[in-house]
Amino acid sequence: MKKIYAITFGFLVSVQFLTAQTTTTFNYTGSMQTFVVPPCVNSITVDMSGAEGGGDASVFAPGGGGGRVQATLTVVPGQTLTIFIGGQGNLTGTPGYNGGGSGINGSGGTPGGGGGGASDIRIGGTLLTDRVIVAGGGGGGTENGGASVGGAGGGLIGGTGGLGGNPWGCTNLTAATGGTQGVGGLGGTSTSCAWNGSNGTFGVGGNTYMIYRSAGGGGGWYGGGGAHNGCSGGGGSSYTNGLSIGVLHTQGFRTGNGIATITYTSSVPPTPGVITGSSSVCANATGNYSIVSIPGATTYTWTVPNGSTINSGQGTTSINLTAGNTSGNISVTVTVPCGTSSPSTFVLTIIPSPTVTATSSSASVCTGGSVTLTGGGAATYAWDNNVVDAISFVPTATTTYMVTGTDVNGCVNTATTTVTVNPLPIVTASSSSASVCTGGSVTLTGGGASTYVWDNNVMDAVSFVPSATTTYMVTGTDANACVNTATTTVTVNSLPLVSLGQDLIQCGGTALLDAGNMGSTFLWNNASTTQTITVSASGTYIVVVT
Repeated sequence: MKKIYAITFGFLVSVQFLTAQTTTTFNYTGSMQTFVVPPCVNSITVDMSGAEGGGDASVFAPGGGGGRVQATLTVVPGQTLTIFIGGQGNLTGTPGYNGGGSGINGSGGTPGGGGGGASDIRIGGTLLTDRVIVAGGGGGGTENGGASVGGAGGGLIGGTGGLGGNPWGCTNLTAATGGTQGVGGLGGTSTSCAWNGSNGTFGVGGNTYMIYRSAGGGGGWYGGGGAHNGCSGGGGSSYTNGLSIGVLHTQGFRTGNGIATITYTSSVPPTPGVITGSSSVCANATGNYSIVSIPGATTYTWTVPNGSTINSGQGTTSINLTAGNTSGNISVTVTVPCGTSSPSTFVLTIIPSPTVTATSSSASVCTGGSVTLTGGGAATYAWDNNVVDAISFVPTATTTYMVTGTDVNGCVNTATTTVTVNPLPIVTASSSSASVCTGGSVTLTGGGASTYVWDNNVMDAVSFVPSATTTYMVTGTDANACVNTATTTVTVNSLPLVSLGQDLIQCGGTALLDAGNMGSTFLWNNASTTQTITVSASGTYIVVVT
């Protein structure tokens, strides 16, 4: 575990990056394998062994053991390494995969083993020249008149093969040698018999003399030499390039097929710290949630419960959200160059909003009328337009009023109601005559509304005889039940006072009759039209004064 410290705004912030060690094992498959370097991994530890040569240990003629290489290799994140794991040579002479040389005529108890294949890592390609670490394979073992152990694989110089029993008595017999850092191992030779094995080459073990029972060389950086008749093969050499440090070679280490392990240590991004913020919010309310920043972070990824929305702050250490209706977890992960962390979680309880109602004492009123608005479903209520809950007021125009209800949890919701303000009708009052004489009749009629009610026991549009000059008021009601009033005055004129005095008895001559009233018009016995007349005959004289 390592600690990384960063100074931020004068405060010491300590964030602990955990480290995880991972080991990947590569076994023999007979084909190429790959390894991709993980992010933030710049070196790997390799433990690689080549394969054993073919042979039979029961008759003291085993193949040489594969070489082992332990090293730390410098790599680049994302780099692809190709891995070749050597196969064990067969006691019948079949060479091992990845560079083993051929043996010949082997069988159980009398092996002529094939050379063991090398194991290697290649970078930048799959050619032999692309190898950066090689663990040499062992030479094949043989038994032909005497047991012979294969040369050990590995080391900077592979092991030398055994000479065996030499039943033919070959002279100047030399053993097959191991590969080196610069050339392949020499094939086994004899001056007298001349049944010589072939030399090892770059990456490939030499083949044996292909008539009598004998063994092949092991594969390696340079392969071991193939054997002279009746002898064992040389071991292949191991190799590391300049990118490797801490190198340790072990010769003749591995039996069976080759193997390799790659071990690396990677930084595990730190899980973000505790998320701070309110643990419960009302539905549709907003809230802020944050964590302490982590040095080196490239981004922060937040998730919120279903139905909730992040308004701002995604990618940063602090978000603002609007709560939905479903409780759940808020979580955040941090991404650093080495990857993305496990999430830090926070349980968020969302309290449902109250179901608020808005009611009106009347859906409509007439101009000047009052109405009372009342909220329901919450604890307290606040109306717009300066309305006070449950207190009557006089609306001035048709308006939709909104109430905000708050429950005991402090959660709010809204509701609306519309109050329609109907105008008063424009009522008129008309009379069939503005004035009448005493005893005359008149008809009063209302207008501008639907129904009309007159005072003084007058019936609308029905004639009557007024007794005196009076101002009459009509109350008109329209279809919305709104009312208004209007007035009209009917003048009642008194009849004129006419007197011709006492009846007159007169002997002869003429008499002057005077209506005695300054009227407008005069009509005497349906004839004369003057105020006064002179009469000379007896009779009854009647004057009508208007």
